[in-house]
Amino acid sequence: MRLFIAINLSQEMRESLIDLQNDWYDSGVRGNYSPEENLHLTLAFIGEYPDAGQVMDALKSVRFTPFPLALEGVGAFSDLWWAGLKACQTRAGDGGHPL
Repeated sequence: MRLFIAINLSQEMRESLIDLQNDWYDSGVRGNYSPEENLHLTLAFIGEYPDAGQVMDALKSVRFTPFPLALEGVGAFSDLWWAGLKACQTRAGDGGHPL
């Protein structure tokens, strides 16, 4: 099984990315566009691994603090188009809402 670690994007961010893909398509940019349910932010590619359960067990011990993200910029590497992300600053004690 091919495994990677990723952040699921908010519905709002996925919708924005789909709108961007539609704009690119309408502008004549052709290619294989990702379906909305496949949009994510890959943090690490693990590769082929026979037992996803072992990896999931290891990941359960990882602790993290949620953080907000925002879309920022677009670009291309040859025929690969991408949308940039930035971390947003938050106010202390407000539950992590962006400034």
